[in-house]
Amino acid sequence: MYLNSNGLTSNQIFIIVIAVLMITSTVGFSLAFGNNSSTQPVDDPLLNQANTSTSIVLEAKEVEGIIDRFLPQVRIAGYTDNLNIDEIDAQILATDSVETVLSSEFSTQANSSQLVYVADVVLQQDITALDAANELTEKANFLSELQMISKALIKLPEKVTATNAELNISKEYSLPQPFVEALAQLTFNEGDIVFLDLRMNLVNNVIQITNAAITGNVSQTQFEFSTQAKVKVAELEPRLVFSGEFIYSGFDVNVIEQEIKEEVQDVNETKVRVYFGERNILVGLELIRNDLNIQDLQALAARASLNFLGSEILTDNNTTTLAIEYNGGQLDYFLIREDLLAALEEAGYQKDVDFTFLDTQATIQGEVVFSSLEEMTAKVIALRKILSEKYKITTTDVPVHQVAKLQALEPLVDSSRNQSFDYNTLFSGLVLVGNQVNDEITLPIAVQVQGRTITYAQGVQGTQQDIIVTHGPEEESE
Repeated sequence: MYLNSNGLTSNQIFIIVIAVLMITSTVGFSLAFGNNSSTQPVDDPLLNQANTSTSIVLEAKEVEGIIDRFLPQVRIAGYTDNLNIDEIDAQILATDSVETVLSSEFSTQANSSQLVYVADVVLQQDITALDAANELTEKANFLSELQMISKALIKLPEKVTATNAELNISKEYSLPQPFVEALAQLTFNEGDIVFLDLRMNLVNNVIQITNAAITGNVSQTQFEFSTQAKVKVAELEPRLVFSGEFIYSGFDVNVIEQEIKEEVQDVNETKVRVYFGERNILVGLELIRNDLNIQDLQALAARASLNFLGSEILTDNNTTTLAIEYNGGQLDYFLIREDLLAALEEAGYQKDVDFTFLDTQATIQGEVVFSSLEEMTAKVIALRKILSEKYKITTTDVPVHQVAKLQALEPLVDSSRNQSFDYNTLFSGLVLVGNQVNDEITLPIAVQVQGRTITYAQGVQGTQQDIIVTHGPEEESE
């Protein structure tokens, strides 16, 4: 559905549009296909027992259809203060997009006195509904908060299950026509799989589709799920990554990068980043002396950085701490703390005499690229030693993984939706060092889906308890 920058929410004019659709679009298909669309006899014992003049209403929910094509007809709706409907029609006809106004009427929204103009119009040849929506939004100044929805031809399945709860009917019926018209949002595309609610009449052993309403677009639905699955390690890269939350003491990331290159050796590239995500940066000053002027310290903290947000005095077990908060969107904790230290020292305060810095919680991400798999395997212990002994980054909190390509050996199951997906594409994975190519392991996998297609997947082997199921055959050297 088209929605301009000042548009309504989806529950406003759109409700009116659908309501009008329910009343006015019951015969659209017969205009396109003639009488053959609604005259197929139905062999139904229930009907044979009924009086031939009886009309039975049936409904079919979530019928799966495919948008075959968009028709050059749209429905528009917008608020107006103009009571002359002919003037509004003329203004719409004066645009380059509209060929004919088929029908127009005024309506009112429930619980509102605002007048709504609703019209069905035919577009000029080669004009898209989106182009028409943009032009009408700009030029149809009799209307405000304009919205538009397009008529589309939907390909139907051969059979549907239709019901009538009052008569306790639930039966599979062959549909009398291969297509039906329905209104579709402007963001939908030809070929999209959509869900339809169909309303049908059974009259004199004849089934007729009287209304079709699109209720969802399967192809544009996006969702995520997590699952456990058995995979094969298809490829291994000479690249280690580590990530996790840890207690940050304020080291310079440039120093740790250089130390990894120098002490681990045979490293082509190293990247380390410490960040705080959506959290602001908290710098804690534990006061060693009790006679310090806390208000003075707070003023110095505020002047140390333009990103100062505030401070709070915390007292616990005779220990006083000044918690200082800075905006931490893209800032470096190390540099902020250095600026604060410089401001305090310039004012005469001494680190480890008057105060000490408290460590803070942060997230670290690192990547180390080696020249070969053999060098990586030999150096992984040296990397872990630097992280744990020098920087107190334990592999329990920040595990070290090897980058891999994985192949799913079974369908990926979304248990919450009771769906399964066959996925034959190699996808990214992080596995524990020590796995070999062709090893089969079971691990958690994060999956992203659009429509019925997996667009992204990543598996992460968590701990040593993720046991390698089998060692695959070693590849023969040529």
